[in-house]
Amino acid sequence: MLEREALIEIPDEEMGELPTHPVVPRLSGTPGALRHAAPQIGEHNEALLKPLLGAAEYDKLLPGRRHFAKGRSK
Repeated sequence: MLEREALIEIPDEEMGELPTHPVVPRLSGTPGALRHAAPQIGEHNEALLKPLLGAAEYDKLLPGRRHFAKGRSK
């Protein structure tokens, strides 16, 4: 399946290589690509919530709560 590109492997921080289906349909003029795995739960919360709530309100949120996780380390 990997040889026919029915499955591709993309890098993932927790699992190493993650097998997944490629972009369908395959278009020769504008081919799609998967460059990374899906974001971790809460990975983009700070970038989205801090501008909406303000830094002071955002910092009051409980950091231990799963949906307010910091996300991947870079």
